[in-house]
Amino acid sequence: MLRPLPEQPAESSRSCQSRFRWRRELGDEVYFVNLLVAFPVSFVAGLISGLIGVGGGLLKVPMMVLLFGVPMDIAVGSSAFMVGVTAAGGFVGHAAQGHWDWRTSLILATTVFIGGQIGSRISIRVNRQKLRKGFGLFLVVVAVFMLARVL
Repeated sequence: MLRPLPEQPAESSRSCQSRFRWRRELGDEVYFVNLLVAFPVSFVAGLISGLIGVGGGLLKVPMMVLLFGVPMDIAVGSSAFMVGVTAAGGFVGHAAQGHWDWRTSLILATTVFIGGQIGSRISIRVNRQKLRKGFGLFLVVVAVFMLARVL
């Protein structure tokens, strides 16, 4: 995430379209997602997220940008949606086992929602390369803190 991504070769829509290469367009962005890679990697990201509760943007944004070639701003927005879907799946499993405190959930969900609204408005204005590098630095800081706790 910290290094610049290599330039993608210009690909014609006909030569790249296949059963397992999904052509996506959003505004002036055109990119292709290899579904043979996307499905198993996304499954593992969801599995890890459900198991340990980590995985929202920490796994999904780098996964989309580095492995699938999704532009950073689109990956951030898509990740925000997927976090809700993944969280709902994890919630059902944990609630069924009685691992849920509705008061804590309500307080944290409200503050996360407000922070998400502010963050999304800021990210729209930030340069995509700066956003990717900033996210990369954030991942390094998180990794350092996790290592420090283990050691």
